[in-house]
Amino acid sequence: MTLEVEKRKSWINRFAAEESGAVTVDWVVLTAAVVGLGVLLFSILTPAVFEEGGIAIAEAVNTAASRP
Repeated sequence: MTLEVEKRKSWINRFAAEESGAVTVDWVVLTAAVVGLGVLLFSILTPAVFEEGGIAIAEAVNTAASRP
């Protein structure tokens, strides 16, 4: 029974010392942060872009309609 416990402790210690998965977690967190900032920036800028674009289109249509 003690041999089985020692094997499990050894496996747990090796698993805890393993660092190869930490890089993957770092990249996932970094990617999520970049995507989150992109969504935030898009949600902030989209109304302003559509408003300015709408104003420009309306002015162009009004200018074109007023020409003889």
